[in-house]
Amino acid sequence: PAFRLAKAQEVSLLLLEKSANLLHKVRISGGGRCNVTHGHGASPLRSYPRGANLIQSLASKHGPEDSARWFQEKGVELKTEADGRIFPASDNSESVVGCLSSAAASRGVQVQTEARVINVAQATGPRSPRHRFRI
Repeated sequence: PAFRLAKAQEVSLLLLEKSANLLHKVRISGGGRCNVTHGHGASPLRSYPRGANLIQSLASKHGPEDSARWFQEKGVELKTEADGRIFPASDNSESVVGCLSSAAASRGVQVQTEARVINVAQATGPRSPRHRFRI
């Protein structure tokens, strides 16, 4: 995840959330249970047909086992359902929201809610770092 870079490479990271509630979409995903990832043999492409290309690209770099291990290392117990979807054992998305929020806070990630992104452009000029963007 991006916040891993924030600590490892001493970069600043700003998380922009369109809604007033941080991680609102995570809270409501999976009927309020938050489908964390998918198990062996289950295709995430069936579950996310609109994002198939993105899911396929991400899965080649960071697979479901990596996601499950990360959450478990942070204390989120997981369970696998018969169709291969993996949820927090609590069946409550707040387990995932709390984990993500804590991990981001511990790495100094700045959060801005009610932030609508209109345009993203790479900053230019002699004093602009190579990976700095104007939003």
